[in-house]
Amino acid sequence: MRRIFAQIAFVLILLFFFCRVDAQTATVDSTAIKQRAAMFARFEPVLVYPLIKGSPASGVLPVTDVTEPIDPNMKYRILFDCTLGNATQYKNGVVNDALQEIGRIINLHKAAGVKDNNLEVTVVVHSIASLTFLNDASYQKRYSRNNPNKELVDQLMKAGARIIVCGQTMMYREIENKDLIAGVKKAFSARTALSTYLSKGFVVFPITEAR
Repeated sequence: MRRIFAQIAFVLILLFFFCRVDAQTATVDSTAIKQRAAMFARFEPVLVYPLIKGSPASGVLPVTDVTEPIDPNMKYRILFDCTLGNATQYKNGVVNDALQEIGRIINLHKAAGVKDNNLEVTVVVHSIASLTFLNDASYQKRYSRNNPNKELVDQLMKAGARIIVCGQTMMYREIENKDLIAGVKKAFSARTALSTYLSKGFVVFPITEAR
């Protein structure tokens, strides 16, 4: 009996450790994005936007004399796990920080020399972030204004990004297919979409609130 309790305690300790590590290392949160935007505002005259143009938070600094270059012949498959959103920002017509960060990461790869045909981007959206991808008519019904995120969403899709919203979230938040910006896809769930693209070799960037 003592041995069983010891084994259970060991498993619980492991679970606590891995959950703690995940919570500490697996997020790009809104505070970090805002701090970086404030810092980059000083460098705005020299920031570049190779593919996605948003606020300074989506810009990148030119870097010369790189001694660890990217592989120009490699396929870069990027997967964003996006849950970042803010009800106050939605109501006040503020662009979601998540889109700025996604744009910045894409711009970083482009500025580093990744070719268009070697960059594949998928964005899986769930939780409150799903409201970022409402079309103007649906956004008007909820917030009495057009969706301020639409321009950046359109830029992402024109650049080839595949945007997928969680079907479970859509049901909970009473969002229908017709409510989404044209071109945005619907998955059965975010988890199944994430496992699908991870199994295809995509590298995941979590874009979420810090816990």
